[in-house]
Amino acid sequence: MRDDKLGLIDNWLRHVQDVRNRNRDELGRLQDPHARMMRLCELNVLSQAINVAETTLLQDAWARGQPVAIHSLIYGLDNGILHQLGASLEEPSAVEQRKRALGW
Repeated sequence: MRDDKLGLIDNWLRHVQDVRNRNRDELGRLQDPHARMMRLCELNVLSQAINVAETTLLQDAWARGQPVAIHSLIYGLDNGILHQLGASLEEPSAVEQRKRALGW
């Protein structure tokens, strides 16, 4: 949640930092650090699903009418339960709806 420089791993964390920056207001409203970190994880999952959906591989499959669904799932380390975050992305319009819901 901070902007510490950690070395080579900074390259791998870049996307998570972008998600954090894009959602700074929402995350800032959460007073509990654990809740804030959990929400960042959820936002990252939702964002990664969009990234997958926007690949040419998926876009071409949908254009051909292939039934492909992208699920946004997160595993709860505290309870061992796998949670689905939002509806599955099954067509380009669902991707656009997800982007609008996230304020993109």
